[in-house]
Amino acid sequence: MWIRGPKEAPRGGTVTLSCETDVSNPRSDLSWTIDGKAIEAGEESVRATTDGWITTSNLTITLTRQEPDMKVFSCHAKNPHVTGSASTTHRLRVTYPPKPPTILGYDAGTPLRVGDIQRFNCVSIGGNPPAMLRWFKGDKEISTPVMTSGSGVSSELVIRVQLSDNGAFYRCEANNSALKKPLSAFVRVTVRFPPSFVNITVHPTEPRAGY
Repeated sequence: MWIRGPKEAPRGGTVTLSCETDVSNPRSDLSWTIDGKAIEAGEESVRATTDGWITTSNLTITLTRQEPDMKVFSCHAKNPHVTGSASTTHRLRVTYPPKPPTILGYDAGTPLRVGDIQRFNCVSIGGNPPAMLRWFKGDKEISTPVMTSGSGVSSELVIRVQLSDNGAFYRCEANNSALKKPLSAFVRVTVRFPPSFVNITVHPTEPRAGY
């Protein structure tokens, strides 16, 4: 026997699972448990084959905001004329979006100097599955490692400040399968630097005494 249905679904969404038995004679009776608790059986149907009977039960539920991150559905088949029973299990991940990311380690407008080492830390809390974090300078992605903690994820971007960083936007995106588009946060960097050279111009080019 087996259960057909999605492997993940969003909070607030509706999910339909279908449990089907192997051939038995006589037909089997099906029952469901969710997270170990028995529930009223779903819609059941039986079809005949040359070798016996196949029983199918459909179960439809709506996932509330109080659902755990992972739900366990079990379908049990019992034949009143046969000792024992059979069962199968299906795990469903309940997805929900993370909170918008936050960039720590730099206050907008704080001047940096060329050659400084600057660290930006992007943090995103919550979400199932945990958010994937991506860094960008402008539209160019920068590869960085992502660390997972008990309540969320973080990613540190370390740069050596350059002239091109003056006015540049660094953006962190957080995304998971519960989102239609990524959530993002950004900082604009200010860089202070001296002139690269000083040019002295003399006019006229050939001055004469008395002028």
